[in-house]
Amino acid sequence: MDAERGRSLGLVGLVAGALLASAVALAPAASADITIGANVNQTTPHSGTCGFSSPAQRPCTFITSAVPGQTMNAPCTGTITRFRLNGLVKPANHYRLRVVRRNADGSFTGTATSAQVTIMAEGVNEYATSLPIAAGEQIGIDFQDSTEEFGLRWVEGTGVGAAYFYAFPADGGSAFPTGPATFYYLFNADIACAPAPIPTPVPAPSNEFKIVKLKGTTLTLSLASAGAVSVTDAGAKITASAASALKAKPKLLKPSSSKGGPGQATVKLKLTGAAKKKLKAKGKVKVRAKIVFTPTGGTASTQVRPFTVKKPKPAK
Repeated sequence: MDAERGRSLGLVGLVAGALLASAVALAPAASADITIGANVNQTTPHSGTCGFSSPAQRPCTFITSAVPGQTMNAPCTGTITRFRLNGLVKPANHYRLRVVRRNADGSFTGTATSAQVTIMAEGVNEYATSLPIAAGEQIGIDFQDSTEEFGLRWVEGTGVGAAYFYAFPADGGSAFPTGPATFYYLFNADIACAPAPIPTPVPAPSNEFKIVKLKGTTLTLSLASAGAVSVTDAGAKITASAASALKAKPKLLKPSSSKGGPGQATVKLKLTGAAKKKLKAKGKVKVRAKIVFTPTGGTASTQVRPFTVKKPKPAK
């Protein structure tokens, strides 16, 4: 492990120093749906704080957007139930977990903030919380009154994307980063993903319909829903023993259809040539119609009804 080593990021005001050559105390991860943030179970000789050497630079907020191999954005909408910090016992240094949303213009908006905490034992410390987080949002850490040197452990590496902010606004406010950083602090959070909403069942449209009247060959129906109506010849009402004798009997109705509803709708009874011949000879013809109503997005219902189509009276 490195000997005492410090770093200064110029105007950044992030001062890092060395630790005793003791191993990081590893805390078992609590069960959760998903963890976002850094791998906090790392041994590193480096720790830092924000604004220790310059009170004008605190409080400040540090947001890590990219760490190779780690999930940094919430993959779901849910609740942060706990978060962890890996650091040293510095009672005068306080921290808050911050939930942020990155905007299209490169700024960040705070959406939720935890209660203030301190590191009580060297190594990984875990804190219960309840913070809403939306899919795609990230977490950051607020350095509050960082008046003791060192504190939160950090790791430097390639592929790291991070930024720091001085005087980050209250939740709901937006800010652009004060500057970038090439290292990340050891903190993460557990998200309990909200269950997918159960869709409200859409009631099936009613397939009820009533025969209102027949005028000429125009059949008026009352439909409970919007949909389609079809009419076909239902044939004569006969017994099974007489069925074979009527196979050659001509149909009296041609297929017809229409759309309408809810409310009254009409459909034509289309007479075949045989039906028209009977109508002309006798002045009326009896038919049996199979009426099928299919509501839009629903199931069909059927009625078989006899009708007497009468020859129109001569116009006076």
